[in-house]
Amino acid sequence: MDEGESSSTNNPSRPWESYNTVFTNAKAGMEGVDKEKVQRVVYEMSKGSKYFQNEERKEALMKQKIEHMRDRCAKLSSSDLSNYQKVVDRRILEVEATRDLSRVWLHVDMDAFYAAVETLSNPSLKGKPMAVGGLSMISTANYEARKFGVRAAMPGFIARKLCPDLIFVPVDFPKYTHYSDLTRKVFKNYDPNFIAGSLDEAYLDITEVCRERGLSGGEIAEELRSSVHSETGGLTCSAGVAANRLLAKVCSDINKPNGQFVLQNDRSTVMTFISSLPIRKIGGIGKVTEHILKDALEIKTCGDMVLKGSLLYALFTQSSADFFLSVGLGLGKTDTPEVRSRKSISSERTFAATGDEKLLYSKLAEIAEMLSHDMQKERLAARTLTLKLKTASFEIRSRAVSLQRYTCSSEDILKHATKLLKAELPVSIRLIGLRMSQFNEEARHSDPSQGTITKFIVQKGSSRKNLDDNDSSDLDASKNCLGNDEMLSLSYASHETSYDQLKDVVEYEEQSVTPNQECKKKEERIQVLEGDALLRKHKDCKADSSAEKTEAVSVLPQMEPLVWVDGYRCNLCGIELPPSFVEERQEHSDFHLAQRLQNEESGPSSSNTPTSKRRILGKEKANSKPKKQKPNQKDDNVRGLHSVVKLLALEMFGSLGGCHLSSVLERRNPEEMKMALPPPRLNLSPSSSLGEPRSLPSMSDILTSSKARNLDLKIQTLGPFFRVTGKNADTGSEVGRAEGVVRPWFGRGLVLHLDTIRLTKETMVMDKSLLGVGLYVGAVAIRHGYDCGCRTAQLLAIYDSDLYHSKLVRFYRRIGFEEVKEVSGSSIGDMADMLVWGGVGTRMDANIHHLLVKWSKVFLKSVS
Repeated sequence: MDEGESSSTNNPSRPWESYNTVFTNAKAGMEGVDKEKVQRVVYEMSKGSKYFQNEERKEALMKQKIEHMRDRCAKLSSSDLSNYQKVVDRRILEVEATRDLSRVWLHVDMDAFYAAVETLSNPSLKGKPMAVGGLSMISTANYEARKFGVRAAMPGFIARKLCPDLIFVPVDFPKYTHYSDLTRKVFKNYDPNFIAGSLDEAYLDITEVCRERGLSGGEIAEELRSSVHSETGGLTCSAGVAANRLLAKVCSDINKPNGQFVLQNDRSTVMTFISSLPIRKIGGIGKVTEHILKDALEIKTCGDMVLKGSLLYALFTQSSADFFLSVGLGLGKTDTPEVRSRKSISSERTFAATGDEKLLYSKLAEIAEMLSHDMQKERLAARTLTLKLKTASFEIRSRAVSLQRYTCSSEDILKHATKLLKAELPVSIRLIGLRMSQFNEEARHSDPSQGTITKFIVQKGSSRKNLDDNDSSDLDASKNCLGNDEMLSLSYASHETSYDQLKDVVEYEEQSVTPNQECKKKEERIQVLEGDALLRKHKDCKADSSAEKTEAVSVLPQMEPLVWVDGYRCNLCGIELPPSFVEERQEHSDFHLAQRLQNEESGPSSSNTPTSKRRILGKEKANSKPKKQKPNQKDDNVRGLHSVVKLLALEMFGSLGGCHLSSVLERRNPEEMKMALPPPRLNLSPSSSLGEPRSLPSMSDILTSSKARNLDLKIQTLGPFFRVTGKNADTGSEVGRAEGVVRPWFGRGLVLHLDTIRLTKETMVMDKSLLGVGLYVGAVAIRHGYDCGCRTAQLLAIYDSDLYHSKLVRFYRRIGFEEVKEVSGSSIGDMADMLVWGGVGTRMDANIHHLLVKWSKVFLKSVS
């Protein structure tokens, strides 16, 4: 049986033969290992564990993918394959034109790096089987241990079973970093712009060195390896030399340890080398991809990728097919990549699974400290924190929060990470990771001529305080802009807007009415509206002695304060919210703020009372008349902003009734659910106002079609909110969901706002990807919007990473949505979208009627 290949048949008496994990994949130095023995030991030691259960689940999903791929492959006709072969022939000509054999790339890989460093520090370990790590997990093993089948990423108790004499050495990262720095000093002598793959490997472009010194790539590699050995005091490394980075990496693994391999820059030599190379040797082809290619398409070598290119282009995305074809032709990157600003920085640690909260918090503190140290070393500050957890059952959880300011402080990171972790406990955890993203340097590198929301808000001569949690920092607003670190904070994670910020927005509008005045602040107490807290009095502003004295300008009209009677009933409207509904109480307070703003605009004095005077608190001079001022474009801009803010508050909190969909629908107690909802504000009964041609699929058509595909769809509605869930009809497990709300929107009437469409890793067997779970779940949501009278569906393809964002946009585009604009937070127009969806990304819209017409062939055909 070929390396890494699973048995096609399962022998009940030898179940380990079909049990393939990362532990059974051979590394350098494991060529003579008895693979069957390793498989049997791993199987017996893992059986019944959480890891074993997780591996079985992943194995089942992989088999499902393979069967799905086989079914799709069987349905391809000869004409289909002929057409795809034409595509392959054209792509071969195009990529061959990019082949560059003029460069010389060197890949250096240290030999069993961690283990070698420990042996260097403790010579008594030389010649003995040794692994760095512990019984829960090992980081690497020396070559003596690899002869027994011990390898990196293997639990230590399994390694001890394979090699009873195995010696464990604890991990010492500072030591490894020190020796890594020594190797990198050597690399810089040959390529100052070398690419570090990790602590123990690097790519070097040695083209110029070879040309200047008149030496071959092999001679330079030999010299470099010798320099590394002497500089580090005895560490060895292996090297590969080739025309591109992909081939150089493959070559460095051929003569390990302490060897090198040179592949000549000749096309025929490259093609001979690559044609017989097993596909698993290529970086980027892991266990799952390997099995899909082998078991579904019978592609075992890189040469097979070219021979069966028509299948690859028929069954995979173009980007994946292009990658496979390039590999089959031995093509890789030859240029030195430009320095790109990093998007995130992270640190994580694996340990023995534990539910001890004290120990987990201790681990979290260590990781926060390491992450902070790395950020300070790179001079980075960020404001989005992500917590990653791997449970004892190998479930991956990820939770994120947007901070109020940019930070690299370990105290700030730990404070917010602790809150995220606390929300997940109690749970048994085996891995904790922290990632910081959205760096402040991204804002500094943006186009300085591009408008930002702060340019609409901050006026010359004004100053303010920005509240961040319980800290305050002075802001100098005399420069007509705020620093990047002090921009208005929008809480993207919870879709809420801080009321300090809303007050500040309106307060600037008031000050701009008399642009010549300079307000000097007296004693002031501002309390953030949080939980059951209320807005308190604002301090007065005095005009400069050279200007006419006016009364203090404030934000909100005086009114009866919100109080929770008997601890759960709102004294203003009678809505009942239990004390445990902290977020809902906050949002209910927001709802009453929106009402106040609305009443202010529609009040009897709104037509003849100047805006500034309508919001004056304290002692108002009845006989005083505001000075008439000349029209000012800046004033008009800020007044427009004020109107937008009011509309946003009304749309976000008024029409929603102050409740988020997820927080409301997840409540377990039905009585509490009723108490949490305010009186319905929208008429969302099915409407026929749009008319319905017979060609449009009904809700019944969609549900019937989904059942034929083994998909059970249900929709829950609660006032304007809705949630669509899709479950596997056989297993009952959830495979996808869509959430959203129907509400009026800025002159468009009722609009369907899709929060998102989420799909789980479990996939349904569909004929085409377009007919997958996402389309069916989305179709129910769209049909619901149509029944409620919506004409337009809107969503935001959230930007999380370049790859994920492009996939989202591509998916939504395929099902019928069109890009409207990029929401980056750089303009006042982005504010509405950021408040609704809680982030930045690509705004996409679709005509609901057109979507249903487009999908009618799918659902009506399935029903018939």
